[in-house]
Amino acid sequence: MTAMFLAYMPPRSIYDGTRLNNIQGKVAELRLELNSGGKKDKNYAGKKIALKKIVANMTMSNNDMVALFPDIIGCMGIQSLEIKKMCFLFLVNYARMRPEIAVKAIPVLEHVSSKYSNGGGSG
Repeated sequence: MTAMFLAYMPPRSIYDGTRLNNIQGKVAELRLELNSGGKKDKNYAGKKIALKKIVANMTMSNNDMVALFPDIIGCMGIQSLEIKKMCFLFLVNYARMRPEIAVKAIPVLEHVSSKYSNGGGSG
């Protein structure tokens, strides 16, 4: 009796037909999720899901997520308390690794701080 081997074909990916298996692929995939949605994404559900995945990777000491620093800073201005909390958690976790990028978050933090110290801000 001869053994028969079946070729395994990985599922097709939406990214140019290639499977993203490496770390850079994971970061690229999360970046795409984080920046997708636009006006169709009511309540920023897509961004929240992407941020939750990023925080999960972060808690598993996956330091590759630091590459998403500029994208996270871009999300800090979104008027959602849940998103702000995850962005601040990311910022606190990775600021020591990338201080040159963390400095770019200071104007956003000052804006948020002044907004809440003046009694404004709903989220």
